[in-house]
Amino acid sequence: MRGRACIKSGTIHAAHSLWQGRLRPRRPARAAAYSVTQEDALRRFLADPKVNIDNNPCENAVRPFCLGRKNWLFVGGDNGGTSMAVLASFAATCKDNGVDFEKWLGDVILRLDTCPASGIGIGTLLPHNWKPAD
Repeated sequence: MRGRACIKSGTIHAAHSLWQGRLRPRRPARAAAYSVTQEDALRRFLADPKVNIDNNPCENAVRPFCLGRKNWLFVGGDNGGTSMAVLASFAATCKDNGVDFEKWLGDVILRLDTCPASGIGIGTLLPHNWKPAD
C-alpha cells in the first residue's frame, strides 16, 4: 500500500504545482484530452493492487532482444535465428519459474533421447514441469 500512497502524494504534489503555475503543459487541451483517455486505466490500476502502473517488466523482458538484434544477424540464417528464438524463450521460461537455465539445458539434453518418439513424457522436461535427474 506504500506505493499507492506515494503515487497519491505525487499526484497531490503535481496538482499543487499546477495550481501554483509551476507546471504548465505546452498544450493544455491536448494534456487534458490525454488524461481523459487514460481514466479507465487509472481506475483499473487503483482498484487492483496486482496491476502495474507501467509496463517496465515487459519492456525489460524485450530489451535483450532489441540490444542483440544486430548481433543476431549472423546466427546462421533463418534456422539459426529460429534456434536462437527457441533458446531465448526457454531461458525466459526458466527464469520465470525459478529454474537455473544452464542446469536445465544440460539435464534436458542428456535426457531428451530417453523420451519416446511419440512425445509422450516430453512435457516433463519443460521448465515449469522439470525435476532434476537424481
